[in-house]
Order: sequence, then C-alpha cells, then structure tokens
Amino acid sequence: ALLLAGIATSCTGERCFAFGNLRRQVTQIRYLDQQAEERLLRSDRPIAPAPGLEEYARDFAPFADFKNAPFPRLETETDLMIGTEGQLGVVVEADFETQPLTPLTYVFLLLPRWEEAYEPHLEVHAAVQDHRGTVLACEMVDSGGMRFVPSELRLGEGRDVIFLEIRSDRFEEFFSNVLDRLKTVRTESIFEIAEAKYHAVRKAVPRGIFEANTRRQVSKQGTDVQVAPHQLELLLKKYREGARTGIDSLLFGHFGDAHLHFNFNLTADQLPECDRFFKSLYDSTHEWHGSPFAEHGIGLLKQPYIQRFHGPNQRRVFSEFKRTHDAKNQFFPGGFMSSNPN
Repeated sequence: ALLLAGIATSCTGERCFAFGNLRRQVTQIRYLDQQAEERLLRSDRPIAPAPGLEEYARDFAPFADFKNAPFPRLETETDLMIGTEGQLGVVVEADFETQPLTPLTYVFLLLPRWEEAYEPHLEVHAAVQDHRGTVLACEMVDSGGMRFVPSELRLGEGRDVIFLEIRSDRFEEFFSNVLDRLKTVRTESIFEIAEAKYHAVRKAVPRGIFEANTRRQVSKQGTDVQVAPHQLELLLKKYREGARTGIDSLLFGHFGDAHLHFNFNLTADQLPECDRFFKSLYDSTHEWHGSPFAEHGIGLLKQPYIQRFHGPNQRRVFSEFKRTHDAKNQFFPGGFMSSNPN
C-alpha cells in the first residue's frame, strides 16, 4: 500500500541520491480506468501522443534531473499514474526493479549551525556529487531538528549533522579521496554510526514535528523545495530569512539532492508571518526554476502556491488528459489537473 501510494505522488526519499526517484524503478502498473476496467501500463512504451505534449516535454526539460518537477513527467505509459495523484485512475498493482543488497557503512559529520556558517555544508554537498552509487544517501538534520530526537539518540549538541550511507566495499577509498580531503570539516568531526541508530534519528525528526503540531493544534507549516545543485547556497540564504522571522524553525532532509525540508515549529498566532515567508520562498523558487514541492505531492493545501508554476502548456495537457482518462472528473476532482482552467 505504501509503494502504490508513493507512485501517486512520485514519492522520493533518502536513496534517491544514488538511484533516482521511484519512477525509475517502476516497470509496469495495473490500474482501474474511468470504466472500472483494469488496464496495464508499461515503462518501455511511450505515452500516446496528445495535443500540447511536445511543448509540455520542452517545459519539463530543465527539471529532468530533479526528483519531481512542479508538474508530472509525461514520457512513458506508466507516467500516467506517477505523480498525477490519482487524478487519471486508481493504481492497484505495480512491478518494480530492485537493487542488489550491498553492505553499507554509515557515518555522520558534525558541522556548525547552517544559520551561522554554511560553507562546510556547501563543501560536503559539492564533494559527494560525483560519487552517487558509492554514496547511496546524503542526509542532514540541523541543530533545531536534533531537538526533536530523544536525548539518548542526539548527536552533536548545538551542531548540524550530515549523514552518509556509503558502500562498505568502497568506503576506505572514499574516505581517503573525499572525506579526508575536506578543507572545512576536520577528520575528528567524522564518526561512524550504527545503521539502526541512524534510521532512528532520521525517523524521530518528522515524527517529533507532527507530535508538536498536534499538541499545539496547528497544521504542519513546512516545505520541501528542490533546486539545482549549484543553487543550494541561494536556497540556504532564503531559509536563513525564515530562520530570522523569530519563529522557531528547523531544516532537515535530502541534502545531497539540494532538497531540504524547512519547517516552522510555531503557534497559531504566528501563522500570518509564516504565510508571508512561504509566499516569498515560492516567489524565489519560481525565479530560480526550482521545484516547490519535490516529494510529497500537491493535494489541496498547496494548490494556491503551485498555480504559478503551471503555464498554458501544462494546463492544456492537464485538460486533455482529464478529458481522455476521466471525462466525468471522478478521480480526485479537486486535484491540480482539474483545478486549472482550460
């Protein structure tokens, strides 16, 4: 069920750094169409031609290496069900390619708080880019996020932490040629960590945010913008503005992919200031040609922000696909495809 739901949002995660998003592992999908008939889609067959699709593909090109663009990739048959949030049919089965199980070594690097000095973060980010496949994941939890981790699991009080999953058979070479040559991170700030503890720390952060929001009776106020690798500094500068609003905040997530989750840990009276920051953030993201929601989909709450990322070419294709695959608008009628004007 989690995998099928992940297809709908083109959900991504930690190891996308090495293997790409879920779309790349899907070989075929069975789904129920608008007549409740089961149909088969294959990733090795191109999507059927449709009016406006060539222009749509041209607009998608700058996002080809992103986890998710502001609009779904529509190239192969299976793309009809990936990232379209159930707006064209109901996924009932999917086949995936898998990767060989490889022994991994887990390490973490202690860095200064990014709000004060992010040069070490940028150096680590640049250093791992050419080692995808040796490094399976490059994740970050900042000092604010670490406060949501149980005390017995916390690492580096008052410091940011970057985690790396590294293939064990390549670890020594990677350590000697990459980690040991970092100029802004000392070798004594690099530690090995048990796999179970690493995953426990990572899981504790979003769980802790959810629990805090529940106690305060506020909805989650966060985002997961992705930018091109060379634009990471721009994104961190923008997040600094959020950190300086006076609202408690934290930053964590998929650092190697320049895809980070920025969350406010707020009270209800701080919502207006929070909204002002996010509007400014998405204005900047649009200017940078970044992706405002690179992981968890659009749904309903994010639609006011996504509209400006959809131009005439996207709206034309959305309308055509809804007309062809969901003439009665019965699949998520409030989704971003049906909410756009013709």
